[in-house]
Parts: sequence; C-alpha cells; structure tokens
Amino acid sequence: MNDLIKPLSEIFANRVFFVPDYQRGYAWGEKQWDDLIKDLELLTDGRKHYTGTLVIFASSTEQPVKDGQGQDYQPFDVIDGQQRLTTCILFLKAIYDEMQLLPDFKSLAENMQALYFSNPDVNQFSPTRLTLNQDCREFFANNILGLGPDIKKTLIRAHKNLENGKKHFTQYLHKMRAAQGDEYPIWLKKVYLKITERISLIVYQVDDDLDAGIIFETMNDRGMELTELEKVKNYLLYVSSKLDLTDKQHAQALKIQINQTWTHILEKLMSADIIDKESEDQLLRAHWLMAYDYSIQNWKNSRSIKEEFSLEKYQGKHAQLLDDLKIYLDTLKEAATAYCDIKKPERPNAFSDIKHKIHREQIIDLSTNLARLGARASFQPILMAVRLKSQDDGLTYALMVELCERFDFRVYQWLRYQSRTGQTQLFRLGYEYFKAADSKDLEYGLKQNLFEYCPDDHFTQRFSDETEDWYHWDGLKYFLYEYERSKIEKNNQQVGRKLWKLLNTGADEADSIEHILPQNPDSAYWLKRFNLAARKRWTNNIGNLTLTLMKNNIELSNKPFRNNPIGGDKVSLYGNSSLLVEQELQDIPHWTVAEIKKRRDAIKGWAIERWHVDPARGNPKVERADPGTFEKVLAQAEKKQVLPELNQLIDLIHKQGFYARPYTNCITCTPPFNKAQALFTVTINDSGQLNVDFWFETLGKLYPVSSRILKSIIGEQKQCITVSQIPDFLTRLEALFIRLNATNN
Repeated sequence: MNDLIKPLSEIFANRVFFVPDYQRGYAWGEKQWDDLIKDLELLTDGRKHYTGTLVIFASSTEQPVKDGQGQDYQPFDVIDGQQRLTTCILFLKAIYDEMQLLPDFKSLAENMQALYFSNPDVNQFSPTRLTLNQDCREFFANNILGLGPDIKKTLIRAHKNLENGKKHFTQYLHKMRAAQGDEYPIWLKKVYLKITERISLIVYQVDDDLDAGIIFETMNDRGMELTELEKVKNYLLYVSSKLDLTDKQHAQALKIQINQTWTHILEKLMSADIIDKESEDQLLRAHWLMAYDYSIQNWKNSRSIKEEFSLEKYQGKHAQLLDDLKIYLDTLKEAATAYCDIKKPERPNAFSDIKHKIHREQIIDLSTNLARLGARASFQPILMAVRLKSQDDGLTYALMVELCERFDFRVYQWLRYQSRTGQTQLFRLGYEYFKAADSKDLEYGLKQNLFEYCPDDHFTQRFSDETEDWYHWDGLKYFLYEYERSKIEKNNQQVGRKLWKLLNTGADEADSIEHILPQNPDSAYWLKRFNLAARKRWTNNIGNLTLTLMKNNIELSNKPFRNNPIGGDKVSLYGNSSLLVEQELQDIPHWTVAEIKKRRDAIKGWAIERWHVDPARGNPKVERADPGTFEKVLAQAEKKQVLPELNQLIDLIHKQGFYARPYTNCITCTPPFNKAQALFTVTINDSGQLNVDFWFETLGKLYPVSSRILKSIIGEQKQCITVSQIPDFLTRLEALFIRLNATNN
C-alpha cells in the first residue's frame, strides 16, 4: 500500500492531468475548503495527512508534454479526485500570489509555477499541469491561474466555485498575515510544504480501458453525489465514444455538441440564478415528459435517458442512435432556455426570441404572475412545448401562460387542491402539442381540465362561505397584490413589480397584510361598532383585509378607524399610503359590518372578472358527447386495480403516434390525421377487465387494410382483456399500429 501513497509533489513530478469532459465542473465549496485548512492546521511536524484517493488512467487522447528543459510529462485522465487536486491548486495559487509580494520567495514562487500551474514547452507554449473539463478549461487557466487575460465572467456554477475557492484561501492567508506579523513568511513556507509534501493521496492507476466514464459515475468525490444532469452528460459522452460509425468525425462532432449543450444549459441556469440540483432535475424531467413520455410514473431520472439511448437497444443501428441523440440534445438545449424563462421571466434577455416588443412585454408580465405563484412543474411541459413548436412570435405562448396562471390560481390556490391535481392530463397535453402543435386542442384541453376541478360556481361560492378564514390563506398576498395592481394605471407594470419586491422584503409575510378592524381591538371606537360575534365573524374576512407595507402595519396597530377631529387614526395613515387600496379607504365615513360586506362584494366582482375563463370551444361532436376526463377514467382504473395496465395501453398508443382521448367513461384511440374518428374504444367493466371495441369499418375507410387482415393481426372486433392477457394484447396492438403506419406512408 505504501507505494500507492504519494505526496502532491511526487504526483505532479512527471505527469500532467486532464479532467475528462464527462466529469462535472468544480463543485466543492466552503465546507470542503475549511476542511482542508483545518487539516493543515492540525498537521504537526513530521506527520502526513491522507486526504483521499486519486484514480487516473493513461490518456488515449492527449499527447505527452515536453517542457523547455526537455523533461517529459505523461498525460493522465483523472477518473476520480479532480475536486481534491483542483482545491490544492487553488490554495497553492493563493500562496503563490502572496509569495510574489515577498522578495525572498520569488525563486520558490517560480518553481511552484512550473511544478503545479504551467511550464512553457519547447515552443514556449504554456500548457497547464492540471487541465479542467471543457466547461471550465479556459476560465481556470486564465481567470484563476492568470495565464492569460480574463476571458469571461462567471457564467456557470463551476466558474463561481473556482473563483470563490481562490478568494476563500486568499482571505485566509490575509487573516494569517495579520496574525503572524513578521513570522508570516516562515509560516507561509510551512503551509506550502504541508500541502506539497505532507498532504498525500492514494494513487490508483487504471491500466486497462475499463470505461472510465462508467467507473467515475459509481464513485463519489468525498460524498458529493453526482447530479442527474451530470450523470446524463457522463453517459452521453460515454455513448459517443462507443459509436461504431464509418466516419469517426461524426462521433467527435457529437461529443462537441454534448459539451456545447451542457455549456448552454449551465450558463442559462447560472444567468437565471437557479443553480441548484432540484432545478437541474426538474429541467431534465420536464423535457422528458414533453418529448418522450408524459407518464410521470415511468420517469426514472437519468436511468430513463440511459434506457432510451442504450447501446443494447441500438445494436447494429448506431447511425440511427447518432441521429436520435442529436435530436435529444437539440430539444434539451431549447428546453433549457424555455425552462429558465418560465422560472425567472424578469431577468435580462428572457424571451429574447420573441421579436414583437408588445408580445414580449405581455409574455414577461404574464409569466411573472405565474412565477409568483410558483411556476409549478405541472405546466412546464406545456409551456416548453409551445415555446419550441409554435411559430407565431409568442401569440400562442401568451395565451397558454395566461391559461396556466388561471388554472394555477383557481385550482391550486383558490380551491387548495394538491399540486399534482390534473397533472397527468397536463403532461399529456404538453406531449401531444409537442408532437402535433395543435393550439386549439391544447387550449380546449387546458380549459376542460380547469373546469373539471374549478367550475365557475365553485369559484364564486367561496365568497359566500360565512366561516372562511381569508387571513390564513396562502394565496392572500398574491390575491391582494393583484387587486392593488388592477388599480394601477395600465402599462405601468414597473410600479407593480417594484411593489411585489417591497412586499417580500419583510421577515414576516403577515407584515404586508392589514386588518382594518384590528385582530385585538381595545378602543371604544371598535367595541362600540363590533360585538364579540361580529368580530369573530368579520375580522379575517376578505372585506376587512388590505395590502399594506410593513412600516404602515406597525404604525396602524389598534388605532381607531376615524377620530374626530382627524388625527391619530387609521384613515390619516391610509391617506398617506403609497397603495391605492389603502388610499380609497379614507373616503369611508366609518368602518362597520355594512362597509366590510360592501368591500367584499366589490372584491368579489373584480376577482370573478380577473380569473374568468371562457368556456372551452372544441369539436362540436366531442362537446355534445359530454366528454369525461382522463382523471375520471384513470380513477376508475385505479379503483378496479388495472391502472398500470391501462397506462401501458395509453403509452403504447402515444408512442406509435396515435392519440388516446377521454370520451364519456372510456378511452378512444384516434389517428393523428383525423381526431374525430375512433379506431377503437376501451372501457373498464365491473370485474376490472378491459372491454375493447375495434371499429373495423372506420379502420377500413381510413387505412387500405381489409377486415380479414385486421382480424388476423388483432383478433375479434370486441374483446374482453383480463390483466394476465394484457402483455399479449399489447404485442398484437403494436403489430396493428406498425401495419397501419406502414400503409399510410
């Protein structure tokens, strides 16, 4: 084992290191930096510290490096340990910068430069001793090591981590310079020797081509698990290296496209300030649901992508695999832009592809409303699909994001349904739009789903609920903010955006909500007008609540509504408020139950208009049939314990390019070119079996296939399928779809 344990100086003695592109960028942070500092501080004279493993592989792509003195350096790929190596280099660079300021250490600093940063070769080119992956390579060499002018600002999280790491070690050294005083140069040299001579790694050199990318994926760097986004990139680069193609340049071009796609994704996430693991996972999932499989139960994170593009699945079809991977990368790249605009619509350059200025401003405003509600994952596949597929410079997108906001508010906020309510159908709508880009179908489906959960009578009924506690409703701030914004003159959206920021600067959300009738009134003014029953009934009613700013809320306290003479009352403060909803209160003579009811009714009328949705207008034949929803049919399937089987059937229909649609209490399958014609229907009987009715006459009219051939492929026109018979039925059904598609091409 001892021959495997090596200090940093020996590790770098005759090697140069390359971090493969399939690896993550630099990911360590303050905890790991402080761990290293603490390890060094606890390292007494004569002792060594083992900081982990370094797994390397003799590079098959990089050439040996010869420095100006003729010294050869062998290139190695870093399979595991790049975080440790990079962190040591960051610390050494901070030490190097300090030594440059000390005359007695300039020679040592030059030696450090050659050993750990860069040493000019025979052509005076200065390759780095540690070269990071493509995303970070130039930034690390120029911005961190100072080998060239700063080439770019921090565009991705890894850049920021590198920059912050160097700054962290520099600040530590500055603190120690002040503490050590005249002893600082001696202390600094000791720290340098500790890092280079006494910090040791267990070095494993992989001699065989053991698929370094896959080895890396199974290893954690000091407990920091790979993100799903990193795993996907890792796998795609691995696949690119295994493609059996006549023209090897295609595989190299794919590798470049993968790196460019990930650079784009990470830069977009960084610019939107959503550089957390959850956002990366959500982006991958939303893109997958939109483009490949809308069934959320089938989503298995990076495994779904690996299974979709597995080498085994494409055995002997690598040219097709190449084409499919390019499509995946293209759509994922576009989806990343769309995702960031959904999450952070107010950032600079959001929706920059919308050229019509008014359309873009409208979309930003509508998207900002949705973002304030949380920009739920349920809507992301729909909005991504419209962004990628619509060709009308934002007109369809504006309509859909407005409908999504109304759906979100009415269903999730107003009626407090769980955030997964209606999600299956919403995902399906996004998938169908991505495949067919039918905006009328999408609009119809969104509205139908909305009215299924929140019809107009449910929406208005809440205002009549005598026991409703509006004050503790999660959506109250957004509701009252929209009420205030409706009073701000049109096209002055900047005022509204500034107000939203002000409302969210307080430590307590309650600071922005004012009870006109106080929660605990103690003055004669209030006790005279409101008895105990009235206070219990009306204190938390929407008619008694108004938006305010934190300062006003503190000042208002339990003051009477109006004093005579005026002064020291709420009305005086309302009149000086910057909020229109408060200013209008100053015209009310006294605050009474009657005034609360009057104001409640005014707010009710505004809210009904604000979140109004026109009825769905679709195919008259479908409308007259009183269609059901997928949720109803799926609920029936779940009740009869055949939900997985029904989902398999629906998945197969969509994957073959057909449509599965709800129709009263059944599912209909229709062709992509004629959605009004059912090819077959599926219902669930009381015994939990699937009753399937094939419409051979319709099939014969739409496709040049005889009833005899149809029967030979699928069997009888009417079939009762038990759970155990589902696999065989799906096989026969897939054969039917293949035959129909072949005859239609």
